[in-house]
Amino acid sequence: MLAGQPGADVAPGSVNGRTGLVLRRAGMAVAVVSVSVAGAQVTALWIVLNPDKLQHWHRR
Repeated sequence: MLAGQPGADVAPGSVNGRTGLVLRRAGMAVAVVSVSVAGAQVTALWIVLNPDKLQHWHRR
């Protein structure tokens, strides 16, 4: 999604109390991904793409 795009970065972060990744382009969040795990297994994956919900993760 962001590979090879100038100004794109992926950074770890806290996403609603879970470990997650914040994907940004030019400092603006374009997606937030978090997982829920049980033992060594991923039990749920959340991906937020709604621009209204991503405002918290924008870099100003």
